[in-house]
Amino acid sequence: MRRSAALAATLAALALACARDDEPPASDADDEPSAEQAAALPHYDERVAVLLLADSADIERLRAENSEDDFSVIADDLMWYRAEAIDWLETRGVPTVTVTRRDTLRFLVRGRVREFDYSSDPLLDLVVLYDHDRPPVALATVDVATEGERYFRTATTDP
Repeated sequence: MRRSAALAATLAALALACARDDEPPASDADDEPSAEQAAALPHYDERVAVLLLADSADIERLRAENSEDDFSVIADDLMWYRAEAIDWLETRGVPTVTVTRRDTLRFLVRGRVREFDYSSDPLLDLVVLYDHDRPPVALATVDVATEGERYFRTATTDP
């Protein structure tokens, strides 16, 4: 019995001695993945416009919150600006990816994969522009032409 207790105490002391003091406890550790782990995650690393579009649940919520006339005007505007944004992107050769849910998106920014969360953005349609290693910019569809022009024009001058 004493031998088991002594063995257990020795193993506990060895475990404490081998523990790294410079490593924070798991509850305090940063949840950010290592560079190798992040590079393995799906991410965007080339010019793209990610279209985060309203899904059917968003549209039904909008319908329930508005009169039929107001809903018709809002839906018509939503479709108009969506089409204008997509047309602007296509005429400039910007590849597009359409997503109907607001998951976290990952982009290569200054040599490192970074996560961007757009889940709390109140806009029904959101366009996220990204260009080679620069931080992405999220825009309302109505702003894509003016702000997109500015974003892509400064792509070669940003550090």
